[in-house]
Amino acid sequence: MLMSEAQSPLTIPPKELLSPPGGFNPTVLMFLASIGIVVLSVLGYWVWQWQQWICFCMNVLALHISGTVIHDACHQAAHRNRLINSLMGHISALMLVFAFPVFTRVHLQHHAMLMIQKTIQIIMFLQVVRYG
Repeated sequence: MLMSEAQSPLTIPPKELLSPPGGFNPTVLMFLASIGIVVLSVLGYWVWQWQQWICFCMNVLALHISGTVIHDACHQAAHRNRLINSLMGHISALMLVFAFPVFTRVHLQHHAMLMIQKTIQIIMFLQVVRYG
């Protein structure tokens, strides 16, 4: 066997590792928590006259959590039901003032570019090792 031949073909990880979890789903919990935090923050500011910095910190936390949800949703990993997954992505995108389809396209292109860059780095490394 030549050095350039792969010993085993590249494979895609099993679907069980890439799909959303069955049963308890932490992404759904994070989605509901982010909505709850925003509602509580708005009520706290307008109804209960909470201090501004408290509401600001609550909103930052909610937006951070929404970022995790939209990321999982664009990878189709937020929920097993595609409609619910999409709904979670779109609502999270509204909270972040994004468009979910645009975020999905840009994020998946980001992953594709990372793979291209990693492949180029590996090829360059192998050339250095082979030719010195």
